Amino acid sequence: MRRISRALAKSGAALALAGATAGCAVQTSASPAAAVKPLAPATSSQPAPPAPPSTSAASPSPSTAVTTAKPAPPSTAPSTTAPSTRAAVPSQVVAKAPAGDPCSAEAVACVSLSRQEAWFVRDGSLMRGPIRVATGRYGYGTELGTFSVYRKNYMWYSTIYNNAPMPYSVFFDGGEAFHQGSVYVRSHGCVHLGDGDAAWVYNFLHIGDEVEVVS
Repeated sequence: MRRISRALAKSGAALALAGATAGCAVQTSASPAAAVKPLAPATSSQPAPPAPPSTSAASPSPSTAVTTAKPAPPSTAPSTTAPSTRAAVPSQVVAKAPAGDPCSAEAVACVSLSRQEAWFVRDGSLMRGPIRVATGRYGYGTELGTFSVYRKNYMWYSTIYNNAPMPYSVFFDGGEAFHQGSVYVRSHGCVHLGDGDAAWVYNFLHIGDEVEVVS
């Protein structure tokens, strides 16, 4: 080994002397020692193993809290709502006159001038009628309208027409009245009733009862 080292040293010195005499135009050869480069440490070509997953972030744990709210106890305070005292309202029934009666349901006595007939009704029920009557003649016609019974006389005498008798008189419009008379002879404005009907009508009608005269 020493011999080899000495030989190398001698050859290097000779080469250096040759370079010095050749001038600057010629590049000096690098010494074998300078040309030798240290070997880099070997590096593995395999990829580095992946880093383990980080455990720094804490996993959220499911909530273990359980709602234990209790239902409110029932109220023991006495009710302040008063019971209803309103009575049930019955459905209103519209009253109607009996079949064939041309007057309103409120009329107790109904007289038709065109038919020369009369009806007598109480509480929606036909009590008598139609019966034949005789009303005022031409020029003394019985007045149309709605009236009320205001006076009754078992026996009355006319103060206008020669003191004519008017049995079972029921007055409803001034001097006009129901009374017994011929149902075939027209009157001076009153309503003549037959012998079998005059007493019945006198007892049936009351003061204040509604009388309706229609055409």
